[in-house]
Amino acid sequence: MALILKTHNGTDFYTHIPHPTVSIRVEPVHPDDVNEVFEFKHIWTISGVLVAGATSIQTQVAALHVAYDVGTLQSAQILDDVTPLETLPTDGGLKITSFEFPEGKGPEWATKREYKIVIEGLDHTSVVDSLGEYTYTIVYSTNQSGIQARTISGTLKDIKGKSSVAKYNTLKSNQSWSTWSGANLLTDSYSSNKDNTICNFTVLHQKYWLAYTPGVTNADISVEERVDSQGVRRYRASGWFEGTEGSCIAAINILMPGGVVILNNTITRKKYANRTLFSLEYVYKRNSDIIFLQENLSIQSSIPDFVFKRVLGGRPIKQFTSYTVARAIQTGVIKRLQQYPSAPAPHWSASFLKYKQLTKISPEQNISGNRAIYGLAYTYTFEFSSSPVW
Repeated sequence: MALILKTHNGTDFYTHIPHPTVSIRVEPVHPDDVNEVFEFKHIWTISGVLVAGATSIQTQVAALHVAYDVGTLQSAQILDDVTPLETLPTDGGLKITSFEFPEGKGPEWATKREYKIVIEGLDHTSVVDSLGEYTYTIVYSTNQSGIQARTISGTLKDIKGKSSVAKYNTLKSNQSWSTWSGANLLTDSYSSNKDNTICNFTVLHQKYWLAYTPGVTNADISVEERVDSQGVRRYRASGWFEGTEGSCIAAINILMPGGVVILNNTITRKKYANRTLFSLEYVYKRNSDIIFLQENLSIQSSIPDFVFKRVLGGRPIKQFTSYTVARAIQTGVIKRLQQYPSAPAPHWSASFLKYKQLTKISPEQNISGNRAIYGLAYTYTFEFSSSPVW
């Protein structure tokens, strides 16, 4: 999924690439001498950077001027791929109040060009009595590690009804702030004053590379891969999840891929830190407890054989005798947990099997979780009157 900021100036759409940081502020507008909210002003502050690439900085700057020099816009939207997340209200039209390039020196023309755009829109409202008077800011951002974040913070006032917390919960429900598709809720907090006339709130979501189960508020995970002395690929996932114990366990289960055998599983709950630490060592299995199988097939074809006969007074004469015996060799290594594996079936018919050799490989004893790996090497030799097929 990717965040997309798209605007329309009445002629063309403009899509910001890469996606900038967008700060959305909503504040009430009071008419003169009237202590009643008449409308809400939505202010979008767009802070971005143009980077050198297939298109030059100069060309990108020119395109930005074409999109925003008009002074007004018809629409502005933030999308999650194709799903709209935020739409700037268009009551009375959208006004571009600021369009500037804050920096103009150093690498600002060679490798990048920073810009800042402020757009305002109005939302005429008649629901102040039911929702209160509120001001909030929404910030969408993407850090260098690729984690996307949405932070909503603000203040709701209810001087008349003195039920700011209840009206905040209604506002949050109406705005669907508690969820963001594919993201984890890290913070959902609010506080009110003694009279319950002012409520301050913060809601924070983040999108990780893995969508965790509900109830997990933070995580740190590392996965490493190594090949042991017997050629088996081992994987170790370790880290911690923050949240309720049940949610952390569910997230650990989601983290584990299918078709694996866990060799070692250590889970520690730090109750007062509200975290569950884990370390998992696992290998992929082919079937049952077989975790490794490598096989080679080779064929020595049957071809005409010959000898050289010596003759008096002349050079040896080549004489064909018969066809050689065709041979095929099937060799490989198979490994299994806890006990020696059985030898696999012959690739060709057992009626042509001439030799069979099996070699047991001593198990690796020093393995975490006390689960040893046993290996078996095998070689089958076949002989045929004519060349076999693969």
